[in-house]
Amino acid sequence: MSEKQKGEGKMGISNRIREGFEESWRSLSKIEAEGEKLVKGLAGTLEKHGIDASTKAVEDLGRDARVFMNQLNESIGESATKVLEGLNVPTREDFDSMSKQLRGNLEEQVRKGIGRLDLASRKEVDRVAKDLKKLQKDVINLRKAAAPKKKVAKK
Repeated sequence: MSEKQKGEGKMGISNRIREGFEESWRSLSKIEAEGEKLVKGLAGTLEKHGIDASTKAVEDLGRDARVFMNQLNESIGESATKVLEGLNVPTREDFDSMSKQLRGNLEEQVRKGIGRLDLASRKEVDRVAKDLKKLQKDVINLRKAAAPKKKVAKK
């Protein structure tokens, strides 16, 4: 199997895992919504039969349902993390860390490269420009001095 095919296989697994987790989260949301409907329906049924929905038992049931759903959310998150770690899938933090390291290494290499170029400083460039202007004036003056003088015609 070529490296390209291996890479595609890994990406395919990652995509399938991600899609599976996304589907799990969608299912969990549906379960939460259905659970909420059931609790509301139970409260409505209790009220129809003359049982006050604010009784301790009903409140406890609602609280227990919320606790269960929170535990279920945490459990799914922990399971997802364990599966991804088992597959050595990098996390967001891993990518951020690698990005910072890469950026730092790149900046260091650029600084070293610029240092090796032995570029002139701004002050040196200004001095050379000033010298060139002076040289230009000197050349103009030399040309004037070397130019043959025009003879003035006598009348």
